[in-house]
Amino acid sequence: MIKRFRLAAITVIAVVVWLAVILINQLGGNAPADDYDTKLEAARLMQRCVDNVRQYKQQRGIALSPLDINSTGMIGDEFNDITTTLGDIGAKRTTTQPDMAALAVQLMGEAGVRRGGRVGVNLSGAFPAMTIAVRRAG
Repeated sequence: MIKRFRLAAITVIAVVVWLAVILINQLGGNAPADDYDTKLEAARLMQRCVDNVRQYKQQRGIALSPLDINSTGMIGDEFNDITTTLGDIGAKRTTTQPDMAALAVQLMGEAGVRRGGRVGVNLSGAFPAMTIAVRRAG
């Protein structure tokens, strides 16, 4: 008796979830954000910048850091004469993603900055990719 009840309850829950998924897919829509084209342009520009840095290093025989697991060329040595270990490697890797430029567009828009507007940015040298992301967003 209890097993039948559990099976019936699981079946009802499965049907409800299935119907909810169908309803969400039918009623919900994925409309692009108003500034989608600007975000996409910023992300593409950042990708080109990252590609250029990587190519520059490769042409000059500069080895990519073993910490740069995505081969962006934007993660330097863990420690040398001009770098330190300050900063989380995961955070550094995150800033190398082209979508960081799109996020910068989003955040600047939320702050009321318009295209061509001037902003001040203070970034650690440990995050060169974030500098590019913010510049590409502007």
